Amino acid sequence: MESYKFYYPAVLIFWLLFSIILYIYIGYPCFLILIAKFRKAKAIEKKEIFQKVSLIISAYNEEKVIKERIENILLLKYPKDKLEVIMASDASTDKTDEIALRYKNKGITLNRLPQRKGKMAALNDCVNKSSGEILIFSDADILFREDDVEKLVRNFADPSVGCVVGIKKIVTDGDDKTNSVSEGLYWKYELFLKKMESEIGSVVVGASGCNFAIRRNLYVPLEEKTTAEDLVLPLLCISRG
Repeated sequence: MESYKFYYPAVLIFWLLFSIILYIYIGYPCFLILIAKFRKAKAIEKKEIFQKVSLIISAYNEEKVIKERIENILLLKYPKDKLEVIMASDASTDKTDEIALRYKNKGITLNRLPQRKGKMAALNDCVNKSSGEILIFSDADILFREDDVEKLVRNFADPSVGCVVGIKKIVTDGDDKTNSVSEGLYWKYELFLKKMESEIGSVVVGASGCNFAIRRNLYVPLEEKTTAEDLVLPLLCISRG
């Protein structure tokens, strides 16, 4: 009889946790599909506009990838006089800063924190020193397509748009194919959720921290301990309409 004392609570906990997982991966997507059939967000007005943009790249000890990232940024098809690029170095201890400084004459600004405070502190400091009407946040270990900035910015032609989320794609190469495929499947799932949420006028699952933009007047400096700015900032935009 004593063994049954713990059997039923354990079974209850198991099915509760299983139900939560089932809802996340099946229930919530089905819920979004159902809502989208009855509630459609108004169409977004997209057109070519060239507002002043501040592209802020988070970097901490990225010497292996920072050169390729900067070269990639220099290929962007966006008016150079409208694009401000700032490298947010969180007191890197390798050659990240040294490499970034080589591109100072090509429009790349290095903003180094004197001591490590975390990604959020580095972003807050960069935003405070930036001048763009649109803020684009990205990472050092990804690559943009040439028209990425242009495609992000054109959505802001609609005054009702406060945040734009870019698409992240996992490129499989090298020996680590298993991780790349699993990561790719996860991002396809998350991308599906983002698209469905956009259908009903919201992005509750947040942005991709490596590629999203918000209006400068909607940016709120977050606490330094914040680790999910790509979730919090879009939600703040939604809360402000």
